[in-house]
Amino acid sequence: MNNKKIKILHIINNLSPGGAEIMLLNLVSHADRSRFDISVFSLQDKGDISIDIEKLGIPIFHFNILKKYDFFLKFLKLIFILIKIKPDIVHTWMYHSNLIGGIAAKFASRSKIIWSIHSTTLAPGPEKKSTEIVIRLSSFFSKYLPDKIVLCSKSSYEFHKIIGFEKNKMMVIPNGIDLGKFKYSSKAKLNLMSKLKLAHDIKFIGMVGRYHPMKRHDIFLHAAQIIVNKYPFIHFILCGSGVDNSNRKLTKLIHSFSLGSNIHLFGYIADMSILYASLDILTITSSYGESFPLTLCEAMACNIPVVSTDVGDASYIINSKDMIIPINEPMLIAEKWEKIISLDIKSRNEIGVKNRSRIENLFDIKSIKKKYEHHYDQLLNFT
Repeated sequence: MNNKKIKILHIINNLSPGGAEIMLLNLVSHADRSRFDISVFSLQDKGDISIDIEKLGIPIFHFNILKKYDFFLKFLKLIFILIKIKPDIVHTWMYHSNLIGGIAAKFASRSKIIWSIHSTTLAPGPEKKSTEIVIRLSSFFSKYLPDKIVLCSKSSYEFHKIIGFEKNKMMVIPNGIDLGKFKYSSKAKLNLMSKLKLAHDIKFIGMVGRYHPMKRHDIFLHAAQIIVNKYPFIHFILCGSGVDNSNRKLTKLIHSFSLGSNIHLFGYIADMSILYASLDILTITSSYGESFPLTLCEAMACNIPVVSTDVGDASYIINSKDMIIPINEPMLIAEKWEKIISLDIKSRNEIGVKNRSRIENLFDIKSIKKKYEHHYDQLLNFT
């Protein structure tokens, strides 16, 4: 084994909360720092995740390279940063970073290049035409730029193989979570009820995700309206970037469903572990774009029942057909919520223990990070 520290530069689109960004944080948080010298570059400005990365003593470089008017100037600046750092491995995350970071790395150094992909399907609508172009270019350059391509889900692997990504370089490494951080808490729900000044017979159903069309907050709220008419003691917790009372579109939608008193908007929360442990059910209502919904793993690790639309690898993560719902079916979601709410404590606990066990067996960050480190070593002929 080579005793020299391996220099790794992670390049990512931004450091705002999202699945890929959280996974990057999880990976660098558990990296063997005696073996790896880590830096991070954000193609845009710093986001909330940067605070946690900097606390680890990891340097972050950032400037908005995606602004069209000075792209080439900043692209050259990125090349100079690569020349200065001289990374052994450039590990890029998401399409724009894969393409821009991969090309810059080829110009600047002899670094080995790993692409990470964290989406499954092309997003619908004209707003994503530029992303579609980047994906098509990435498909072509996948034959020449990266040494390895890591996809976080089986569904993503199949999709990218179909659209022409170099399959001989592709592999699946699922996302991982810190099981020491996400775990059952008997006090969490009591604390949340106290904070919200609610009675002890309240049930909490939550959804965690940034405000974005793919998340389908409207479907969640429609399902909430259906069930709250029958069970007014159910309250709904929504959190994520843009999911707060300053979001007029969201608050107007909530008002249209007459859910004001039963909905609680928490916005972005840095430490989600306590919130997950407060819930009775965690739900995803996304209709596209998900690859490996990390929020499912985090809730399941806290012994929480989860319900999800059939997106990405949700069915593989949950491993229960009974908890998977077709997209855009609020009535079915409400029916599933009612079934879970009606369970006795023993049955509910059995679901929770089963969920925790699955995450322990498959998605512990300690085992996931070893898979990444094995491929780092492999690229540099250390194994």
